[in-house]
Amino acid sequence: MFQYDNPFFQGVRKLLGLISLCAVFLLFCVPVFTAGASFAALYEAVEKNMKHDRGYPAQEFWAEFRKNFKRATLCFLVILAAAGICVTDLRILQVLTQAGKGYAGITVVFYVFLILIAVWAVWVLAQCVRFENTTGALLKNGLVLMLFHIPSSLGILGILAAGVMIIYLLPVSILVMPGVMVWFITMLTEKVFRSHMTPEQRQQYDENNWI
Repeated sequence: MFQYDNPFFQGVRKLLGLISLCAVFLLFCVPVFTAGASFAALYEAVEKNMKHDRGYPAQEFWAEFRKNFKRATLCFLVILAAAGICVTDLRILQVLTQAGKGYAGITVVFYVFLILIAVWAVWVLAQCVRFENTTGALLKNGLVLMLFHIPSSLGILGILAAGVMIIYLLPVSILVMPGVMVWFITMLTEKVFRSHMTPEQRQQYDENNWI
């Protein structure tokens, strides 16, 4: 009577898997310092499980979280520190502006820096699950990727902005929106990553994901 391989049931399964992934992702973001590892785990779980139907979403998330915890957390703490400096400077400039010091125009620069840091963070954390490298190299390469692949970086920015706007307008969408955003982000980043892989790395990646 029920054919579980038909498009409807596949869609329901994908939706439930996406909701479970987003729930675990949000839970692991509660301690802020683990948010980087949580994003990296969500990224790989979406890429492997949701896009290529490998394994179970929650199990894949947990495996990737443990595997990339150290590198992703170290990278995220550096990124968080950079964002913290920008936010602190913004607060200072806002106080000075309210006092009539005339620094309103400079605040735009720091808002731009915050936006760039968000895009940089995506490149860095996505690398954590794709390439073995040191923390310093991941941070540096993330910056290089962001600057040398501007169309993809702009696409990431648009996805983040659209996702945040949808969550703001429809809060319940937070149950699926992190996974949806990551799904679209992988469509941009994975193409770039493949272009930087050796033939052997591409072959191994394709075999691992049954492509």
